[in-house]
Amino acid sequence: MLDAARALPWASGGTVGDQLDRRGPAGKAALDRAISRAPVLSADYVTDGSARVELGLPIEAVRIAIEEPRWITPGPATPSAPTAIVVDARRFKIALAVGFHLDPATVAPVVFATTPPGADVLGAAPVQVRATRVQDGTLHVEGADLGGVSGALVVVMVRQIP
Repeated sequence: MLDAARALPWASGGTVGDQLDRRGPAGKAALDRAISRAPVLSADYVTDGSARVELGLPIEAVRIAIEEPRWITPGPATPSAPTAIVVDARRFKIALAVGFHLDPATVAPVVFATTPPGADVLGAAPVQVRATRVQDGTLHVEGADLGGVSGALVVVMVRQIP
């Protein structure tokens, strides 16, 4: 799993492994911790006593191993705060990668989807925005004032997931 994580592309170029090498031993230790906490997605037990186990390593856990957590400053909750930001980036050919960010700067986990998730994922007040360009791992968006938004899930809509 470590080799597969190191081979993942990094949004601004290179690979996760390149970014980990720049971070040094602390990065490798952080990724080792993330891998040790990878949840079991499925387990098949075979009659000979062996087992086939599939683990899942969240992309955000890989990003945190490199960039450290995105710190969210608590503040008073406002009724108008979005519960999620849905970015329509389908007009761009985006290679899925670790480490994407939104501009204006938004502190939030980023996931990719081909169809919009339901309200159970997006919450009661999702905001729709459109990507205007993609540059060096940053999705530039328009369509809403995202200044001060932090913690809301960012769902990037892409044409297909390879």
